[in-house]
Amino acid sequence: MDKHITWIISDVNKSFQFEWLISALLKKGVNLSFILINMKGSQMDSFIQGLDRGLLHLEVRNYFDYVFAIFHCIKYFRHHKTQVVHCHLLKANLIGLSAAWILSVPERIYTRHHSTYHHRFSGKGVLLDRMINWLSTSIIAISRKTKMVLVEKENVPTFKVRLVPHGFDFKKMDQLALDRNGTQTEGHFPVIGVVSRFIEWKGVQYIIPAFKQLLKDYPKAMLLLIGGGGPYHHKIQDLLKQIPTGSFQVVGFEDNVYPLYKGMDVLVHVPIDPEIEAFGQIYIETSAMKVPSVFTLSGIAHEFVRDGENAWVVDYQNSKEITDAIRKILSDPEYAEKLGNQASFDIRKQFSVEQQANVLLDVYN
Repeated sequence: MDKHITWIISDVNKSFQFEWLISALLKKGVNLSFILINMKGSQMDSFIQGLDRGLLHLEVRNYFDYVFAIFHCIKYFRHHKTQVVHCHLLKANLIGLSAAWILSVPERIYTRHHSTYHHRFSGKGVLLDRMINWLSTSIIAISRKTKMVLVEKENVPTFKVRLVPHGFDFKKMDQLALDRNGTQTEGHFPVIGVVSRFIEWKGVQYIIPAFKQLLKDYPKAMLLLIGGGGPYHHKIQDLLKQIPTGSFQVVGFEDNVYPLYKGMDVLVHVPIDPEIEAFGQIYIETSAMKVPSVFTLSGIAHEFVRDGENAWVVDYQNSKEITDAIRKILSDPEYAEKLGNQASFDIRKQFSVEQQANVLLDVYN
């Protein structure tokens, strides 16, 4: 591909999904360079440096840094004769698209990695989103729900929005799953897994009361919370005080979460409404790892989850339904295995990184 494309990413330490997609694009001959914002010394930085491509680091901490960053991006685009700018995450969007607009770069693209979060929690964020939408020539929506938010809530013209779901390198995912499992769950059954930061809209506050009820039937059960941290941390800690200390384990952020799925009997992921997830990688990851799962439908789940066939679907913000669903899965091991196998089969044919790269190439062209 002759066009020079510059990717701009901000505030990311590690992302297998980015690594897989970048590698797939490079294999297809895409001419890529990179600008990383607030990422010097990160694992993502190390990955990009290993590619031996054009790379610019920017540090952005205040308003004046934004101005200088835009100036440096303009210089970088001119030097590389950039024809396509593709931005990821808020600071990258604001800086990269502004610089590209000033320089009249023909293709100004950003991937929308959030859905209704700003509509629910931040009026200022909505204003920034609208400005970013205006600066762009194309917007990548990573799920149909995210596309709907852009078109119906933010009045983005339909022709500007392209649907490109995240893709995954399932062979590499399977290899990563063979790494050491760092949790201590021996002697516990069942192990109920949750992979999420402690954020209100993730719905963890409905899982803990559900688990408390489950303990009546399974006194040796363990709640394995992977991710931790986040603005809802204190609320979650207060809820955890209501269950025995030895019945839960909180594991901090893990770069490689895939081995941890092996120790789970059921995974629960219950965002609080249909639109709050832009995508929801956990839906794909747990399905790929064949873990029987309890879901609410949000983000990408609308596009592949079939209640009772490849997962058990519960209502939003409903602890009782979560408890009942876990009990149902645990009561029938053959059914649980069938759920996990069907989920893995469904997502592996639908969400490959090769498919994502092909559709993205079409957008670039």
